[in-house]
Amino acid sequence: MKIEDQDLFNKLAAVISSRIVEQPSSCYYLHDNEIDFTILKHSIIDKDKNLLYVIRPSGTCLLRCDKYFFPNYYLTCRGDYKAFIYVHFNLASGEAEEITWQQALKILSVPGKPPLRGSLGRFDYLKLVVDDLRTRGYADFLPAYNLDGLRHFAVKDERPSLVRYIDNVMALCE
Repeated sequence: MKIEDQDLFNKLAAVISSRIVEQPSSCYYLHDNEIDFTILKHSIIDKDKNLLYVIRPSGTCLLRCDKYFFPNYYLTCRGDYKAFIYVHFNLASGEAEEITWQQALKILSVPGKPPLRGSLGRFDYLKLVVDDLRTRGYADFLPAYNLDGLRHFAVKDERPSLVRYIDNVMALCE
């Protein structure tokens, strides 16, 4: 990792370390912070811009909002979500800010940017988008080059960022 990336990691890792859940309610959450540090490191290396850190009494969760499409229940599960602590990591500025659960839902709803279309035709562009979505873990929903089934799943599973991503792609294809 480059020196400036290491400085950013150390700064944001201090935020994670200051929020350690001392006695998580399950042994499954004992290693959350180690996982969060790994996610932070990979996010910095991959030049992500936004991370969302969720601190619950049962454990913590660091979400890579730029790379993956998380359902709303990642914020609302395992307890009183209005009482959880949410921290937005802005990797571009290197700042970490405590936010409300409504702001966290808003961040989770922002779609990632689809691949650039450039001079590709409609089918070639859809193929590029489907390949991108397959690498993000949606291969089971994309047996063909049709986004309708995946969009239906995204609506049903409350993944607003994925719904908006697909809508943006379809608008580019018109």
